[in-house]
Amino acid sequence: MRVNYHWEMDHKNVEFLILLLCCVFVSLVPKFCFAQAPDDEKLHESQIPPPSDQPSPEEIKAQLAKLFKLADGDNNDLLSIEEVKKWVDNVHRDIIEENVDRQWVYYEPHVQEVHNWQDYKPKEMEVLTWDNYRNKTYPDYLLNDPETPEEQRTSWANMVLRAERRWALADSNNDSILVKEEFRDFIHPEESTNENVKGVLVQESLEDMDRDGNDIITLNEYMDHLLSATPEQERQHPEWIEVQKSHFSTLLDKDKNGGLDREELSSWLTPSLDRHLDEAERLVSSADIDKDQQLSVEEMVDSFNNFFTLIPPKFWAKFYSDNQLYGSDQKHDEL
Repeated sequence: MRVNYHWEMDHKNVEFLILLLCCVFVSLVPKFCFAQAPDDEKLHESQIPPPSDQPSPEEIKAQLAKLFKLADGDNNDLLSIEEVKKWVDNVHRDIIEENVDRQWVYYEPHVQEVHNWQDYKPKEMEVLTWDNYRNKTYPDYLLNDPETPEEQRTSWANMVLRAERRWALADSNNDSILVKEEFRDFIHPEESTNENVKGVLVQESLEDMDRDGNDIITLNEYMDHLLSATPEQERQHPEWIEVQKSHFSTLLDKDKNGGLDREELSSWLTPSLDRHLDEAERLVSSADIDKDQQLSVEEMVDSFNNFFTLIPPKFWAKFYSDNQLYGSDQKHDEL
């Protein structure tokens, strides 16, 4: 028997589900360059192999029980919401770093001297140049191929401009090259501590959804974008459309004027609230039979299909049929 992992369609899950659908700058890049970028929930879910490749429920339960002990910081045989949050934090960090490491290697960095604002003496560091990134991601022979429809070539050219803008924002010392930490900001601006880098998500959202250019995202614009960006299989859920509309009106449109302005987009895309705390609370409540706001190992194991995303990528990797996490043909993903 294999477990078909899925998420229930509630508001908290939807918040994860569509967090970055409206701001990915690579989702329009041709398939030969990028896989569809995962959002925060998808980023976690993407580590999990399809049901046919998943291990047995017994193996999954054993792994969760092992990880439970590691997460139980006070050794009281119970996990508090804070301990589950820390677990979510760690898994999320590991997935982000694996993604950055994989793409960093793919782009073949070279070593050169780098100046920074803290040290007078330059350091030798691995770096990526814009030309190297651009040539490997948007090769000229594809952008200029006369057999490619003009509309497609125009779309790709716009993606180059968007990537170049992200590059400039991530380049903290304005030396036109990116060290690895800057590259992390480039592909994961939502994780950056630099507010200017995070701000690019709002601008990209407006560019992707704001058809009339008035800096306001209406419900129709929002839904049109989600319909075009969400895989058909996910849209088949009978309540999908109503859930998205409700999410817009009850959670995103804070002033209830029927549209999302820049401030509301920023609150959504770069929230001050801790999403991982919300996720920890949801996970605990999903299995907390005795309602003590804590999880026992038995409660977790009994509801093991709610906790797949707490298992790190290294566990799942060995169960892929081709032994390649995220698939053998996906060189890199970007958010």
